Amino acid sequence: MQFSDFCDYVCENIGEYLPEYSDVEAQLRDTKKNNGVELRSLCVRDENLNEYGSNIYLDYYYKEYILSNQ
Repeated sequence: MQFSDFCDYVCENIGEYLPEYSDVEAQLRDTKKNNGVELRSLCVRDENLNEYGSNIYLDYYYKEYILSNQ
């Protein structure tokens, strides 16, 4: 699975694995960190609170996914 496919899958299915995120709006973003590194993150927004939660950076989890499927 390519990284972009992995990110899309996580974004679309986050509620199945983390039920507390089943009723939130999830979207993918490219985030540039202070050190210049760009990371892909999953941002979740609770429409009732109109706030963003923490970014979940997917790069690390993709590496773990690749390692576990070798």
